[in-house]
Amino acid sequence: MRLEESRLGVLERRIDVELRLGRHGELLTELTALAARHPLHEGLHAQSMVAFYRAGRPSAALDVFQNLRTRLVEELGIEPSQRLQQLQRAVLGSDPALDVDAGTGRVLDRFAR
Repeated sequence: MRLEESRLGVLERRIDVELRLGRHGELLTELTALAARHPLHEGLHAQSMVAFYRAGRPSAALDVFQNLRTRLVEELGIEPSQRLQQLQRAVLGSDPALDVDAGTGRVLDRFAR
């Protein structure tokens, strides 16, 4: 189990780097599959939201949030974390911090960790 958690952590860091490099379009399929395999993993869902937003698909990013929220509430009786809720609000408000060229590109540090 620890090995799987470690592997997933490394995978998340690689995806963070690719998002910083502007490779959001190339990540959409992978992130969609990962989010489906890990339906309660907020970090992967946040990365997926950022990728969809940057690919010009903010409604898909919001769908990712809503689907995760529904699953968290129904299965665990909890709401998404504050950071994920902030990411949702950033998508709704077209926050420039979500853009690839927004400084260092460490948007996920701000919203999804």
